[in-house]
Amino acid sequence: MRELEEMNKPKTGVEDFLLQIANAKDVNVANRAINEALKLFSSADTPVLILINNYGDYDKPTTAEKYLNYIKDQKKVGVKVNNVKMENGKISELELKVVK
Repeated sequence: MRELEEMNKPKTGVEDFLLQIANAKDVNVANRAINEALKLFSSADTPVLILINNYGDYDKPTTAEKYLNYIKDQKKVGVKVNNVKMENGKISELELKVVK
């Protein structure tokens, strides 16, 4: 089962893009990374869910584009990828988990 989950994760690394965006030297570099990251998603409006604790509580749902811009503004990544749903080779839903 775990092998199947690993196969479904994008090979280009969503977490890598999150780090690139957060650590970008300026807004233009961050925006380029956001544009590249969005190519992984079925659309800019792909749902992003953020699991805030181990009790199944989620933050308010957002979209891929809004969350990537949030990372750009915050200049830090406090999440890791928890689950990825794929359709036609693109991310159709991304679930992140807050790391403390």
